[in-house]
Amino acid sequence: MDRLNDKIILITGATGKIALAFAKTALLENPRAVILTGIDDVKGRELAQELGAKCLYLHLDVTRQIDWESVLAFVKKKFGSLHVLVNNASITGTQLEPPMLGLEDSSLTSWQTVIQNDLDSVFLGCREAIDIMKDSGLSCSIVNIGSRSGLVARPDRMAYAAAKAAVVNLTKSVAIYCAERRYDIRCNIVLPSTILTEMWEPVLGNAEHFNEELCQEFAQRIPLRRFGKPEEVAKVILFLASDESSYITGAEIIVDGGAQAQDVLRSRF
Repeated sequence: MDRLNDKIILITGATGKIALAFAKTALLENPRAVILTGIDDVKGRELAQELGAKCLYLHLDVTRQIDWESVLAFVKKKFGSLHVLVNNASITGTQLEPPMLGLEDSSLTSWQTVIQNDLDSVFLGCREAIDIMKDSGLSCSIVNIGSRSGLVARPDRMAYAAAKAAVVNLTKSVAIYCAERRYDIRCNIVLPSTILTEMWEPVLGNAEHFNEELCQEFAQRIPLRRFGKPEEVAKVILFLASDESSYITGAEIIVDGGAQAQDVLRSRF
């Protein structure tokens, strides 16, 4: 397949399950290079090596402007351009100290840390990437990874939900900004939920101690009666990254097995 033919792709938070699933999917579509970025350098380098010669890893703390500038300077020097940016890096805040939980139990420091990682990082990524993308000569795409939590109340993860809600609007604003300037850059957002990723481990456990019974109990509340797979989100990201979505910008696509569409007052699930 050639849906990403000769394109340079950069993924943030690339050691996460959704990002890694997309990287594997992208490599099947004939890109020139897939660049994994993150702060877990050991794991990142191992994954890049496993994925083959077209893949490389770069250190990138998405909250630091200097890191963005350094990474994109490297990309421009080595490849001359960037065509796809997937802003995936994110934290929920539940593992911070103190954790970002209920309103009265959360500190301003924890709130700001989540906002920096989940919102400021996307702003920096879009701003820095556009500067190199606008002269790339090929159609470019920014795909932000949000969450259904940005569309509903999350009293247990207020900062995370607030940041993801802001990223939805930021995505649309970036899309129109690029369109008004006639940049060949589209910007869209994917909103996953009920996907079996590391974010569910505090509830369901990890691969070694997975609570299958609780997983099935949760699944019965989802209209499609199962959790989604990272690979299913990766296919949506691929669609938005490729020229198959050439007339789509400023859009949000929910990947949640129908959870958001469900009327909880009348649902029989």
